[in-house]
Amino acid sequence: DDRVKKAFSGKHTFSQILNAAYSLVKDFPEVIKDPATKEIISQKIKSLLISEELSLTQQIQGLLFLESFLSEKDQKEALFNAIKRVRYLEKLINDIEIIAFKKHILILVQDLFEDWKKMYIEFLFKIDQNQLRDFIVKELISHNAEKELQKQFEELVEHPQKYPEAVVWNFQKMLSNDSIFFADNKSRFILFESILILFAYIEPRPEYKDLAKKIYNILTQKRFEVVRDFLKIADEHFAQEFLLLASKCLGFSDHDQKILRSLVEVVHPSLIKEKKHSGEDFEVIWTTQQGYMLCKNKINHIGTVELVHNAKEIEEARSHGDLRENAPYKAALERRDRLQQELKKLSEELHRAQIISDEDIPKDRIGIGITVELENANGKKITYTVLGPWDADPEKNILSFHSKFVQSMLGKKIGQKFSFRDDEYTVLHLKPYCK
Repeated sequence: DDRVKKAFSGKHTFSQILNAAYSLVKDFPEVIKDPATKEIISQKIKSLLISEELSLTQQIQGLLFLESFLSEKDQKEALFNAIKRVRYLEKLINDIEIIAFKKHILILVQDLFEDWKKMYIEFLFKIDQNQLRDFIVKELISHNAEKELQKQFEELVEHPQKYPEAVVWNFQKMLSNDSIFFADNKSRFILFESILILFAYIEPRPEYKDLAKKIYNILTQKRFEVVRDFLKIADEHFAQEFLLLASKCLGFSDHDQKILRSLVEVVHPSLIKEKKHSGEDFEVIWTTQQGYMLCKNKINHIGTVELVHNAKEIEEARSHGDLRENAPYKAALERRDRLQQELKKLSEELHRAQIISDEDIPKDRIGIGITVELENANGKKITYTVLGPWDADPEKNILSFHSKFVQSMLGKKIGQKFSFRDDEYTVLHLKPYCK
């Protein structure tokens, strides 16, 4: 067979030949149905096992290939003896390149060792590949070892820095609802806190660069969908703990931190206090798509039209001579300062802007993007829509999220009451503003 000749031609290392032989058997199973071809492959591997100075790991891989993939059962005893000589089996499994070989080692462990369950527990977080972890969990559950597994998972979330890859694996399984150990809200919150603790721990460490990026992508994808889902069912205690842990995660940019605070504010407004530094408000500005575009167009108009026109005014006024007594020149300079200040202010606000999406609008309480029908103590009914400051229009009963009246009713549900300026209001009805 030309494929066999090509795989074994030239001078190759043991690993290269073994990988080539495995690829042939895996991708072209008909190859080993031919006795002559199968014999060629078998003799090649056996000759290397005898003639080459191989490590124990390489010997085991060669024997595994003969016993498992070429069905040479007479190699089983030699394979078992070799495996029993290994001091740290989890290291052997991690050192092997081919996933199928790793899994075969795990299967053989069940045949070789009476305490294989204990060994599996020890392997669980030390083995690199997620699919092997899945296999171990499945085998242990099928052999009634749930309690031992539960204990391991509890220890993992208590010390997430010990096995970072395993924590992320668990978190992803939980998000896909594929974990029996993190199925209830309490355990899910604990694991979520662990992933934040881990993120803060590994982000500054270069050796974990890829894993930190993976965690960041999981948490921020689809406009922080994971975070929003957790906050929707979280109580104030968890939300407060979340903000504290998130603030320690250097992997979140300042902009990310603002978004996270705003997401908490929507669900638990009482947790967010006014935060100002040097007179600047760092909170997110909620806005509609229309409000966002109006601000963007205003910035563009100032930069490309008004400042250009002002520059011409300055040059024209300068041409009149004697700048000390030149009133038009001074007025043009003052206008330039005002335009530049406005441009800076609008640009900073645009950077903090967050367009309201369906995911941001709470379904059962007053928050950003909600239209609410209220009834006061006199039985008068009135409807308001809660949006950001750019979209606020009191004449149309569109109120800013930051207004004192809205702040007094944030988080209220249908049927609940609140007071504002000596009047009491009852929430009658809620709906998203866009519907």
